[in-house]
Amino acid sequence: MAILMEKQHWTPTSNNWGKKFLQGLGQRIERYIQLSQQRRALLEMDAHQLNDIGINRVEAVQLARPSWFSKKPLITNKK
Repeated sequence: MAILMEKQHWTPTSNNWGKKFLQGLGQRIERYIQLSQQRRALLEMDAHQLNDIGINRVEAVQLARPSWFSKKPLITNKK
């Protein structure tokens, strides 16, 4: 007994994993750019500005180092 099966060809619309992958990649790149801008801004602050947000120059330099695994923003609103 022969079973006939239709060949299923992969098309971009048949599976949305590629779309999800590219969206995720785009989000990660956008996040990296945001963190990079925050790090740069932190290093450009003077002592008075750093004091206003509650850190000193040494802490600012430590925070400005890239952390490849961190998903948190560098500066958060402390209350």
